[in-house]
Amino acid sequence: MLIYVLDKILRLLPSWAQSVVSTIFISVVPIFFIYAINMTLSGVGGNQGKETVIKYGISFAIGGLLGDVFFHTLPELR
Repeated sequence: MLIYVLDKILRLLPSWAQSVVSTIFISVVPIFFIYAINMTLSGVGGNQGKETVIKYGISFAIGGLLGDVFFHTLPELR
């Protein structure tokens, strides 16, 4: 339901404003998730727990970047 309301509001804006609002939303939302993960891990396992999650997070980020690179090279293979 909330998505439909936001869609109606965004459709009233010009296209450049829709782009700016969407970019800001996509850029700001992950910051709250990172903050929540940090606050959750601060009480679990001390630094050992944080280091483990950081290692998995870095591995996930590298895998995502490599997957993105290879995915974007697929159209060039024809």
